Parts: sequence; C-alpha cells; structure tokens
Amino acid sequence: MALYNQLTIIFVYFIVFLHISCNAVQDGSERKTAMGGINHQPCGAYLRNSTRLSRQLSLAFAHLELANVALEDVIIAELDGENANLGTVETNLARSLAELDGMSTVVSDLRCQMETNSFKDLPSLRRVDLDAVGISLAKDKRVELDKWNLVCAVMRCHGFYGMLDVFNARIVELKVLTDILLHHVSALGQFATRVKVVSTLEQNRPGNIRPEFAALYTAWSDFHSIFLASSLVSTELWYAWNGFGSLASGVVSVKAA
Repeated sequence: MALYNQLTIIFVYFIVFLHISCNAVQDGSERKTAMGGINHQPCGAYLRNSTRLSRQLSLAFAHLELANVALEDVIIAELDGENANLGTVETNLARSLAELDGMSTVVSDLRCQMETNSFKDLPSLRRVDLDAVGISLAKDKRVELDKWNLVCAVMRCHGFYGMLDVFNARIVELKVLTDILLHHVSALGQFATRVKVVSTLEQNRPGNIRPEFAALYTAWSDFHSIFLASSLVSTELWYAWNGFGSLASGVVSVKAA
C-alpha cells in the first residue's frame, strides 16, 4: 500500500528540475548559458549558485521520496510478518531538511551574486503580452494559470528579485512541514515495536502520520508549480527579447525593441 502513490509523476519533475535563476542582459551584451527542462532563460556570466540551487532542491525532494520509499518498505515488511523500524525514514527526512537549509543559503548567495553582477530584468518584461501567453499555455496543459498569474504579478512589481523572495518563503514552509513530519515519524517509531505501523495508518490510530505527509507533499506540489511557471515566464521573456518566437501555440512574439 502506497502512502502517496504519485512517484512516477513526481520523479519526472525531479529529473528535469535543473534551475538557472538569472535573466540579465548586462553591459548591453547578450549573455548565454545552456538551457534545460525547466531552467530560467539564459543569463549573464555563469552563475554557479543557480546550479547549486537546483541541485539542493533536487536533493531535498529526492530524500523526501526516499523517506516515502523507506516507509513503504516498513509496511511491506510488516505485511510479510517481519520486524521493521522507521530509522531509514527518519534519516532521509533529516537529510531532506538539511538540503532545504542549504537551499536557503544558496538563495542568499545567488542574490548577492546577482547584485554583484548588476542584474537587470529584460526589457521584454514590460512589452510581452504575458496574459495571452499564459492563457495559451494553460489551455495546452503546460502551466497552471493561477501560478502563471502569480509569477507575472510578482515579476511586474519586483522583478526576479521578487521571485527569489517567493522561493525563500516556500522553502521556509517546506522546512517547517518537514520538521513536523520528522517529529511525528520519530514519535511513531517510539511505540512501533508495540503497535504495527501498518495498523496505525490503516486504522487511523494515534500516531498516524498520513496528515503530515499529505501536507508536505501538497506544499512541494505547489512549489513545483510556481517554479515551473517562473521558468516559463522567464524563458518567454528571453525568447521575445531575442526574436525566438513563443512557447505558446498561436502566439507570435517579435523581438523586443
């Protein structure tokens, strides 16, 4: 029995979750870096912290999944009449929490690096019809429109620095929820020798950790959607600035003057 049976979909996100969070044109010259699945558009000189941020994010989520896998191993073992403990679940949740702490540090480092490099948002931010692009992408099931609109509102008011603030707030939320789940798993492990984990979960007994797992997965899903929307907005602005067309079907973007 799976606690949260969405591994296939979530690992697709994980595989492509490479992030370069910069969108500057500096000193009048176009700067380029390689693009990946949901990276933000190319930027100035290589920003190592952008890649570090992506790596921390991927590791944090991967260890959450490994914690879920370890929990399922415990359930399977109990159903097979074997003894099992939640130690590996705790270890992976603690590692996920540590990687989230690392993400906060990297966001701060990235902000400093952007300031040092005199980061500026692309002029196309004020010239592209992002509302029309978002509607088209949402129609094609490529983005959640409410998340697209959220990103556009933040970018229009505060630029990409504002998105870093959003990322930071979501990371804090994930850390809180991960810590809560870790404490609940630890508590469950204290009396799991007397009461089977599978019985606790299936019969909604005291110590049931399903609610905490659900809250954490929901927060991760929300963050993934926001991050993807931010990436698509960023990439659309880059395409428009360089005359590379549009990500959206039926939307023609011309190079921003």
